[in-house]
Amino acid sequence: MYCHKRGKKWYYRIEIKDETGKRKRIERVGGVTKQECERAYRAAMTEIDQTGEFSEPTNMTVAEYFTEWLAEYVEINLRPNTIRVYRAMIANHIAPALGEIKLRRVSSRLLQNFLNARKEKYSHGTLISLCSILKKAFAWAKDMDNYLRANPAAIIQVPHHDQAPKETAVFNPAQLAAIFEKFPPGHQFYMPVSIAYHTGMRLGECLALTWKDIDMDNREIYIHATVIGVGEIQPIPKSKHSIRTIPFGQKLYKILKAEKARQASNKLRYGKHYAAGELVCSWPDGSILRPDDLRHFGQFCKRELGVGSFHSLRHTHATMLLEGGASLEIVSKRLGHSSLYITAQIYSHILDRRKSNTVQLLDEVL
Repeated sequence: MYCHKRGKKWYYRIEIKDETGKRKRIERVGGVTKQECERAYRAAMTEIDQTGEFSEPTNMTVAEYFTEWLAEYVEINLRPNTIRVYRAMIANHIAPALGEIKLRRVSSRLLQNFLNARKEKYSHGTLISLCSILKKAFAWAKDMDNYLRANPAAIIQVPHHDQAPKETAVFNPAQLAAIFEKFPPGHQFYMPVSIAYHTGMRLGECLALTWKDIDMDNREIYIHATVIGVGEIQPIPKSKHSIRTIPFGQKLYKILKAEKARQASNKLRYGKHYAAGELVCSWPDGSILRPDDLRHFGQFCKRELGVGSFHSLRHTHATMLLEGGASLEIVSKRLGHSSLYITAQIYSHILDRRKSNTVQLLDEVL
């Protein structure tokens, strides 16, 4: 018999060819029931028929595998910020729930239940990230490492999330006045706040900006980098669409010119202790500002204004342009969105108002 019981487990026997081409008989655990053992035997025979080879089932746990996957794939191929996100997701979600399970015992149902159990507690974005990581990791286990005969994550889906769309926070003139009163020229937050308000740039893009990226004669800013984590400049922004050149107006020109003079004064004051790098947004000694440093800006907005964050400056910029009559295409390119659809979705309420204004205009002119 190809299946037999020994102790509490069932075993199956198969014949394979070794490295020299000679046939040899091997015995492997098939499960705790005869039915499981027969399924394992049939799967092994199918693999031998299709490939001529037999992959030894791995005894590696999910936690051990993800440690290997991080080292051999994630840390080599992905960007620093993505690596940090993957590490956090694995440490906080995947390892605690699935880490001790044998890799070969992971099923599609197990992974789907894992996602479903987190639907109520975590955001839709977190679920999307977890699902993506599971799909990539288990695809690698099957295709690259040959640890698995099939990818158990191939058919899992992000649970449906009924969530009311969040309204985009936009600062009104009084709130903007309060912000610039709190963070006036000379304050380390003044430049990133001013640049974001006048250009719609993201926080990381503002903090990565250097003077060589600014064409003062033609009044254009070239965006090609972003600051992440604890102050690391990443040469590629959020996406390829984020690499862009945007024009700026006279008001920002005067702000930049004044900051250039202020930094020249600081260089003399700090001397050899002034940091190299020519950053536009920096601490008084020229050292880099980190995204985490701006958390105080968000705290001020929530505490004093009751709404908003640094990202609201970007929304305020886009809203003011659209309400002023700028085309959706121009605004989308300034923001670095990958498509007009994304811009239209975010600012649909403004487009609806413009549509109403167009109807009124038709009645007036026709």
